[in-house]
Amino acid sequence: MKFLLAAVHWFLYCATFALAVHHYHPLNVTVYPWLYYVLGLAVVGISLMIMVFHIVGGGLMGLSAGGVLSGMKYGFMVGMTMAVGRLWPYLFAIALASGLFNIPWYHWHTWGFLILAILAGGLDVLGRFFRHGHNPASGTSS
Repeated sequence: MKFLLAAVHWFLYCATFALAVHHYHPLNVTVYPWLYYVLGLAVVGISLMIMVFHIVGGGLMGLSAGGVLSGMKYGFMVGMTMAVGRLWPYLFAIALASGLFNIPWYHWHTWGFLILAILAGGLDVLGRFFRHGHNPASGTSS
């Protein structure tokens, strides 16, 4: 199952790169319109779904603990961190396509998407750290 998920992710990364190359330097290739819909649904749709489910889940957990809005606030923070953090490979693919096929290479698109990819990668690292490595509620310092 992990191999299948990795294959789907690499297809989406390559499709993002192909669409960005087609945007910056239209080659004599055909880009099918369904690719735009699949990519939009898989990348943006799944990220929005992750965020909404974390907000709803945080609200439900807050309901059981006595603070619905507090739970929704924490669910929003975790959901946004995860949703934006998972976008860094796609932003890096766009920055790479912009840098390779957008002349001059120092155009603001390249650096803008590269900075966004670095920020999203930082959010991904932060989300993974809090999810797997550090629990601030545990009270231990080790």
